[in-house]
Amino acid sequence: MEQTRPGTTALATLAVAALALCLFAAAAGASKSETGAALLARRAAMLELLHHQAEIALVTAAQDRSFAAYFHATDDAERAQLKQRLAHLTANMRTTFGVDGVCLIDLTGTEIASTSEADAAEPEGANGTEATFFHDAFLQPARHVYLSTPFVSTDSHRWVVSYATPILVDGFVRAILHYEHNLYDYQTVLAASPDGIVGFLLLVDRDGWIIADSRKPVDMRQRGDSVDPADYFTKFEWQGMSLADLEVRLGRDGGVMEEVVPGPDGDYRVEYRTVRGWTLLLFEKV
Repeated sequence: MEQTRPGTTALATLAVAALALCLFAAAAGASKSETGAALLARRAAMLELLHHQAEIALVTAAQDRSFAAYFHATDDAERAQLKQRLAHLTANMRTTFGVDGVCLIDLTGTEIASTSEADAAEPEGANGTEATFFHDAFLQPARHVYLSTPFVSTDSHRWVVSYATPILVDGFVRAILHYEHNLYDYQTVLAASPDGIVGFLLLVDRDGWIIADSRKPVDMRQRGDSVDPADYFTKFEWQGMSLADLEVRLGRDGGVMEEVVPGPDGDYRVEYRTVRGWTLLLFEKV
């Protein structure tokens, strides 16, 4: 496996972060005459960049020599020393990337290294096969990333998504490396619309839950012991239409993807973009 030179992870992260700042600055300085279509395209690009930034950082970190060394270890003492190195590596990843948690999990579901205090309290060899991302992450090709559906982090106690990538050693997948991004990060994409556009933006996940709304913040903090999305989010619905119904009406398979549809307080021009399975919708009053 190709290895990473010292500092590569930090450099890659800084480069993508700089690109993100440029794009977000451009969005903030958008012209008052910006059309709804241009606004939607710009915000979709911002969302794509957030996902891309997370993926680059994770895949780059996964090339560290320590992962292969751990699985090549021939005795318990060497393996214990490398496990300590992996603990430091995941802790550094959490701090550097500003994520809610980082974990390395092997094929059996054993957490080799984790930044989660909740995981640390579990017995040695705690099983992680029930994680929402576990099976799909192991099926990813080398240097590819699986994006999970939202779930409640047992560490930060707020709604997150997992980015997970396989760790290949000698051509075989031996583990997955994943980290949790809280959903607050994606609400920045739906910042207030520029002057001249009357309407709102929604971000809907693969299961039809509204996870961001430009009209109001969505509280991502866990309430009690509930991990049911129905206790936190609203299912998308527009004048009796589900998201699937609306996409069919707008042209899901290469259609125009926009149309004027009636709303509760008048007509709206509705347009959408799909980014990594999430749907970004613009409702512009006409």
